[in-house]
Amino acid sequence: MQPKEMTLQIPAGRLAALEWNSTGAKPLLALHGWLDNAASFSRLASLLPEYRVVALDLIGHGKSSHRPTGATYHFVDYVRDVVDAASVLGWERYTLLGHSLGAGIASLVASVAKHEVSELVLIDGIGPIPSNTASAPKRLAQSIVKRRKISDRQSPPYPDWLSAAKVRKQAGDLDLESAQILVRRGAEQQQDGVRWRSDPRLKLPSPIYIAEEQAQAFLQAISAPTLLIKAKQGMLNRLACIAPRIAAVPSIQVVEMKGGHHLHLDDPKPVAKQILQFLDNR
Repeated sequence: MQPKEMTLQIPAGRLAALEWNSTGAKPLLALHGWLDNAASFSRLASLLPEYRVVALDLIGHGKSSHRPTGATYHFVDYVRDVVDAASVLGWERYTLLGHSLGAGIASLVASVAKHEVSELVLIDGIGPIPSNTASAPKRLAQSIVKRRKISDRQSPPYPDWLSAAKVRKQAGDLDLESAQILVRRGAEQQQDGVRWRSDPRLKLPSPIYIAEEQAQAFLQAISAPTLLIKAKQGMLNRLACIAPRIAAVPSIQVVEMKGGHHLHLDDPKPVAKQILQFLDNR
């Protein structure tokens, strides 16, 4: 099923998006992972036929606009962007789905937009990136130094689409076909080769991170029924903070599934089955 291209104008800029199942009765907003894009849900969305799935390209990613020169990609700013996007869509109540970074963003959206998020589905991510409070001064110093060096320079070109996909595969622990799906939306052909569309500043360390106590406070504030899908070969099983984060969410179901961090893209049918079972029981 071919998705429909959408553009949403929010205060932060232009959000590109893909829409599947436009006649679906139930709205579902999908948020991708770091350096991915809306095509991350291209295999999963068509398996949710009752849902009108709108997957955003987060600001700085895919075909969306970048933040202005001199601006920083603060994690919490994405939360405001998502709430604004739902408002532009005219959605007063919707299911929220997030993968990786998108799952972290979705966790905070659900905690602050309680009356809007009816169900929350998280794929191999829960809450913001873990941080060590004691390292905050060092992180801020590193961020300032690296920001001076990167400026707004472009990423290096690749000779062809396949070369770019192979690099994405190696960096993201996903199969080559999945990488090609992401690259086709996340890159563009220029005169000197294939270049990423994403803002190079996304790779800079954040100047400030959310403390673990704050992260758990946000998770405790989630009122929507929540499904967390953990990938057996994914990211969450390597993080010590995940168990207390799961315990913090008032109403959560946890399912561990075979696959890597991008299991929803590599093997979407089992993931779709779990999501539909969860949503059908609401």
